[in-house]
Amino acid sequence: MKKIFLAATVLSLAFSIQAQEIPERKAERQDRSDLRQKRMHRPGMEMRNLELTEAQREQFKQQRESFQKQMQELKKNDEITVKEWRNKMETLRKE
Repeated sequence: MKKIFLAATVLSLAFSIQAQEIPERKAERQDRSDLRQKRMHRPGMEMRNLELTEAQREQFKQQRESFQKQMQELKKNDEITVKEWRNKMETLRKE
């Protein structure tokens, strides 16, 4: 009887210890959620903070439109291999 009582006590103690919340893990979860929120920023917020002149904005807009057109043409081209497509896309991004 003593062995059963001792085993039950040890098991209940083990379960209660396991069920306790660990503050370090909770802090890690909070840090992860903060990182996710930082990554999910609103698009275009960086451009507002740059304080560009009107000429610089126009130049940036032209470059962006040119890049978008080139990417659309690349996506429409079905006759190239995946490796060629990746290489062309990398060169477009570097320009």
